Amino acid sequence: MMKKNLLYLLMFSFVAGLSSCSSSSNDDPTPGVPDKEAKLVDKIEYKSYYNGRVDWSTQFRFSYDKNRQVTKIVCTGDNDMVIDFDYGSNSVKVSMNGESFFSDYNYENDFTGSAPNSRSAGRAFRHSEKSSRKSAFTRADNSSSSYSAEFNYTLNSNGYVTSMTGEESYSNSYYTGTFSNRSTYKYANGYLESSVISWEEFEKDYSYSDSYQYAFHWDNGNLVKVVEDNNYFTALTYSTYENNNINIDLNLLITEMDEFLAFGIDANTPLKWFGFFGKSSSNLVSTTTETYPGQSYPSTYKYTQNEEGYITKVEIPEWDLEYVISYQ
Repeated sequence: MMKKNLLYLLMFSFVAGLSSCSSSSNDDPTPGVPDKEAKLVDKIEYKSYYNGRVDWSTQFRFSYDKNRQVTKIVCTGDNDMVIDFDYGSNSVKVSMNGESFFSDYNYENDFTGSAPNSRSAGRAFRHSEKSSRKSAFTRADNSSSSYSAEFNYTLNSNGYVTSMTGEESYSNSYYTGTFSNRSTYKYANGYLESSVISWEEFEKDYSYSDSYQYAFHWDNGNLVKVVEDNNYFTALTYSTYENNNINIDLNLLITEMDEFLAFGIDANTPLKWFGFFGKSSSNLVSTTTETYPGQSYPSTYKYTQNEEGYITKVEIPEWDLEYVISYQ
């Protein structure tokens, strides 16, 4: 369920930092430890618009330790969540507690062919939104909810994630269940090369499991294509803006609504924002195009800079979304 929770909200909440040792070179920084010149993000506000009005808004506030690693994210607004990060010598644990996305929304029968689980519902929802902007969810004013999860990441000698195991539980007026997550990752020359993402979902009188394989293609220091199961894919183009002057990988934040970029790396926590999944693209993304047989969904990313040259706003017109970024 968190896969959607985190796909919507920021879509959704995630981050992390690691290793307190220093980087051996400027080209290969230690994952999770920002370069001394990098600006630290203080707050990100995610806004979703519908018919010209804000339909969903969530703020993410970041706390750091003396090494400038993220230790906590507090999410408030239309989704309340606290995310904590614990670092080991070759591991990171991310704990999440708060509301479930489905606490505020009731899944309607707009997609009668979908499996009755939150991730299938979320996938159908996102595609419906792209084509018609007609929401597949309605507010459930009196629903109560809870969500808790723990994700454990194993790191290689370079500080990159090689495997993840995670357990989630959620309960609200419409869904009560658990998720079991398993992922593995491979790298080539420091760049993410492939991943296998698996999960099992258990609800009352119902269970569901699935697994996907992803391949990542790079060119001139930028991720240009993500392929799911040798079939569906996302293609990316890039702007002239550099992706290196703040402490998060902005690309992996703002592309959360893309099916393959989100799920293929890690849609559970924000760890990927901080360099734990290999080298980042050199530039900020300009467009993404999510492609299925006979269908494609383009997204355009528009940037606003302040006088110092830092990105303060990202707009995605096709989704009616925007991210507003503040710095320390």
